[in-house]
Formats: sequence, structure tokens, C-alpha cells
Amino acid sequence: MNNTEDVKVKIACGKFIKYCKESNLFEPIAMVTLIGTYLSRAIDISLLESAVRAVGLQWENAEIVYQETPARLECNQCGQHYNSKDDWWPCPNCGHPEGSALSPLPFQIRLKEIRLETGKVIKARKNTIIG
Repeated sequence: MNNTEDVKVKIACGKFIKYCKESNLFEPIAMVTLIGTYLSRAIDISLLESAVRAVGLQWENAEIVYQETPARLECNQCGQHYNSKDDWWPCPNCGHPEGSALSPLPFQIRLKEIRLETGKVIKARKNTIIG
């Protein structure tokens, strides 16, 4: 792991712990579901999972699940809004190869939900940014 990855993982891990403390979640965590686009995969999820599990008993069995969603783009030529695929695909309307992200969210990883070992699912507050 390079220094940049190490810092990103530590920051994201710290945000999980802080979120749980602020939400009074002290029960064992079974799974954390994250959502983001292919553009936001700057954090290695397996490294993040290892870091989270190392925090302590509450997190020792936690699994990190990453759900990918398409980024919303606007064509730089015709202004058409569309979902991206695996890359900055051409505009489906005019074929222009370049688009601009409609918001900074395509570059962020958001917390979707936390599943406790009891089976209870806690939905995250809207737009809780993890990475």
C-alpha cells in the first residue's frame, strides 16, 4: 500500500467509526454497504475492510460491500444528460466523446447502510461521504 492509499483508507475507516459513535451504534457490525461510481474507486475496498476489522470487537467480522452506480454526465457538445458506463463513453445523442460530471458526487464514496450482526439494517443519513 502506498502512502496515498494508506491515508485514504485511514480517513475512510475513521469516518465509519465516527459515524457509528455519533449514531449510537455500538453493536457488532456484520456489513457496511458503500455506493459510488467507477470514478470513485480510489480506495481499495479489501484494504478498507482489513483496516475496519482491525479496529476492535465491534468490527472484527465486518464485511465491506461496494455497489457501483453510473455517473451522470452532460455532453460537452449537445448538452444531453446521460449515464456513463465503464469510461467516458460517447454521448448517446450526438456521439461526442467528452462529457462533464454533473456534480462532485461521481468522485465520492457514500455510506448506504450498516447491517448489524443481529440482522437489523440501519440506513445511512443522506449523502454521508466516506471517501
